[in-house]
Amino acid sequence: MKRLLCLALLLVTATASAGSLRGALIVASDGTFLGTCDGKYSATSIANDYGKYGNAYSATSMFNTYSQYGSDYGSLSAFNDYSSSAPYLLGADASLLKMFTSFSYRPTPGIVKALRSSGGARVSTNRALAKAIDPNVLRVACENP
Repeated sequence: MKRLLCLALLLVTATASAGSLRGALIVASDGTFLGTCDGKYSATSIANDYGKYGNAYSATSMFNTYSQYGSDYGSLSAFNDYSSSAPYLLGADASLLKMFTSFSYRPTPGIVKALRSSGGARVSTNRALAKAIDPNVLRVACENP
């Protein structure tokens, strides 16, 4: 419950300004962790072309055009111009990063509910979404946050 409350608070306070991107977390609307904004050499960064979250072949990468998070038509995709379920951009938090990257982490209905009710910034090409940040622009900004 404490983790859920912490997550909810971070979602509400997440911002999309370039000055606050260092360590930001990207989480799909189904609760799947999609990476961080930690430079192009961090293992968890979306700017690392060779890392799990930045390469074009990983199932958990927004930049895999065949994944549910990166295709043009996936309902959870950052690149679907019509999706209202795009990933969220959360503020940096070491305890949340530890939770999302732990081997035992599994999304729960409570986490998904907190994400949906947060009103936080989104990572999406859908310009109709409030506070949406283009995933390609975010990736460039994350190279050197």
